[in-house]
Amino acid sequence: MSLNEKSQSTPVKRKGLNRWELFFLAIGNVIGAGVFSTLGYAVGLAGKSTWVAYFAACVVGFISILPFYIVGKVARVEGGVYSMTAGLLGQRWGGMIMYAYIPNSFTISLFALGVGSYARALFGWNHQVVSIIVLTIFFLINLLPPKNMVRLQTILTTTLILSLFMFGIVGTVRNNGAPFDFAAADYFLNGSKGFIGAVVMLCFSTTNYYMVINFSAVAEKPKKDMPFAMILSAISITILYCLAAIADTGVLPIETVANQPLSTAASQLLPYPLFLLFVVGGAVFALATTLNAVFGSFSYVYMQGVRDGWFPKSISKINRYGHPWILLTFSYIVALLPILLNFDIGIVVNNIILLNWLSGLIPKIAVYMLPKKYPELCATNKLIGNKALFNVLMTISLIFSIAICVLSTTDLTLEMVLTSTGALAITLILAFVRDKGGHVHMEKSFKITDE
Repeated sequence: MSLNEKSQSTPVKRKGLNRWELFFLAIGNVIGAGVFSTLGYAVGLAGKSTWVAYFAACVVGFISILPFYIVGKVARVEGGVYSMTAGLLGQRWGGMIMYAYIPNSFTISLFALGVGSYARALFGWNHQVVSIIVLTIFFLINLLPPKNMVRLQTILTTTLILSLFMFGIVGTVRNNGAPFDFAAADYFLNGSKGFIGAVVMLCFSTTNYYMVINFSAVAEKPKKDMPFAMILSAISITILYCLAAIADTGVLPIETVANQPLSTAASQLLPYPLFLLFVVGGAVFALATTLNAVFGSFSYVYMQGVRDGWFPKSISKINRYGHPWILLTFSYIVALLPILLNFDIGIVVNNIILLNWLSGLIPKIAVYMLPKKYPELCATNKLIGNKALFNVLMTISLIFSIAICVLSTTDLTLEMVLTSTGALAITLILAFVRDKGGHVHMEKSFKITDE
């Protein structure tokens, strides 16, 4: 029996993740290092108006992921972002997205390195060793039954939300009204340019909840619960991030917290036991929940790629729990290399940021094809049925995404730009060659019915 025949006769079992489990996966993915590390730099740009910049960033973030929200409302996409792209734009474009997940595995190292850096700062531990241990633990957890990963995600994310909410409430109660003094000289610290720069910077921590769509294959009611998880995540981070910004700028002088991590204000606002809880339960768990969710989402994308024939049989092995363990091991190794080579976190970010953003534009472009590919949706969905409104919203979303991509990469060197675009081109070439060779036999994994 061939791999495709075997996988079609034994499809991925749908354990039925409910809406709250999907929510914890979504919000745990989006609350990462960004709010803890970049908020201080945003304060240096926008001053006391940073909470307004964060509110704007959350709105821009939701608009930029609107295509994923729309697809989540109308279809079960068994392979997540890959199935969106392949089902709407064509299988070779889908193959490019599939292969892009391998180099994008560099992003996983970012979260492990972040945990290691906190361990070094708090306890003096070797950050390299801690990073390797943390990366390995979450890799192994995601080779076990999915419910184990989801249970851990729920516990970690609940602690994370409570920690961030605690900091925000304490800081808001104790604030001196500065974040609401619109006439203050340091409200828009660097004018409109500084405010826009802060919005762009903060957008990095406002979009990744869309990746919950990669769990569509194991969602109980994806077309109801995926949109719920995304909307609730968008609302939750808007409240949490704005509270954190108000707390950060409302008690201490701006010059004290500008360009400093959130822990600077937290150390002054919270007694030591609560401060330690904030750093571990907040900052460290923010990295851990993202690390956990990213490994999990990669697994289901790869699984669909295996069933569709994008990978040779020799690396398409599936373990007893339905995970493509060899492909996940590749991602683990790619993420491990920057840690073993002792790369600086900034180097890792700069080398994957453009590739990540460019590959993220393709599925958004694919959603333009939704009314044409599935005209029956026009009769049942008011948004898709109103083609003018649909095209306007998709265009605005794409413009926002491109603008964020361009503005966020202005400091990259020509070498970094060429490396990222070259890597993306290679993924497209690989997809063309694999498809041309007759190896790809795609299942129907973009499903607008509840089959």
